[in-house]
Amino acid sequence: MYTPDFHKPPLKIISILYLLFVCFSAKAQYNETIRTARPGKSVGPFTTGKSIFQIQSGLNILTLDNDEADLYGNVVTQLNSLRYGVSERFEIRSAFSYSNQSIEIGDSEINSSGINLWNVGLRANLIDNAASGKPSLGIQGGVGLKTVSSDYEPEYLSPRLILILGMRLYKSVALTSNLGTQWSGSTGKQFTFYTLNLSFALTEKLRGFVENYGIFQESELTTRFDTGIGYLINKDLAVDISTGYGDNNNQNDYFVDFGFSYRIKTN
Repeated sequence: MYTPDFHKPPLKIISILYLLFVCFSAKAQYNETIRTARPGKSVGPFTTGKSIFQIQSGLNILTLDNDEADLYGNVVTQLNSLRYGVSERFEIRSAFSYSNQSIEIGDSEINSSGINLWNVGLRANLIDNAASGKPSLGIQGGVGLKTVSSDYEPEYLSPRLILILGMRLYKSVALTSNLGTQWSGSTGKQFTFYTLNLSFALTEKLRGFVENYGIFQESELTTRFDTGIGYLINKDLAVDISTGYGDNNNQNDYFVDFGFSYRIKTN
């Protein structure tokens, strides 16, 4: 079985993103209205724009149900993503979340709480075709750190690299796709993931989406679906709500998620 070298992947990712920072730093990314990864799992190919600080925050309530394994549970997670535009086509970013879990397995109950995620990373926009409607391309990389609460402390660092494709299919319809690879913080094993997100304008300020996303690991695919809406309060502030469902290996899981995105110009 292939065993990855856990020191090399982060170094390679950092090297790639440094080169991208040097090569892609000119064309404007600032958009008239806020661009946000919320709601949904997909991230877009664009950056915030130079000197723009952006926060994306949400609350996710997840329910697990596996009759065969006699497993039931509830997980409540508050996730925050922080983004800052170093240049027009390059941003630095970080995300952290606080989780409260209650899982029942047979007659046993497992409770845990604390900071379960903290990562740092970069995003670069390689091709910007937003004006023409042709595909736009971005890349995002980062690493999940071990500095989290004791209940969730991983064994390994968790590097992650994503190739991002976005394009307008019609005047009010857009497609975003992510293809990425990541090393698990708990097992150290590499896995592949994807997202396919179709978004559409319902009104000038209201937008909806449907999405499929999944993970391929050790020759096994798990896949899920979600949908939701986002509302633009003003050009710098948006709120959203979404829900999702999965049925894999006799386990059902479903969630509701709601949050907001906000940006400010720091210079």
